[in-house]
Amino acid sequence: MTVTTQFLAREFGAIDDYLKAVSDILRDGHMPDLSGLDDRVSELCTSLQNATPEIQQQFVEKLAALLKKLDICEEEIRAFHAAQTERVAKHE
Repeated sequence: MTVTTQFLAREFGAIDDYLKAVSDILRDGHMPDLSGLDDRVSELCTSLQNATPEIQQQFVEKLAALLKKLDICEEEIRAFHAAQTERVAKHE
């Protein structure tokens, strides 16, 4: 499969949208379904690896931004979990 800039842009956009939705769901007090996120990010990284060096260069900044967004997502999930644990502990 030839990796195109359009394909990569679409995949980065889809993962960005997914992470925004995760953040919104957490903010609404619910735990989001994260199944498939690992596979999606892994597939994106594999596609980026298989792209030409010119295309890879175009997405270096987007990849760095995605890593930051994933870190933020992890922090939000940890904070949500801690809040849930504290809430349960108060009711025991």
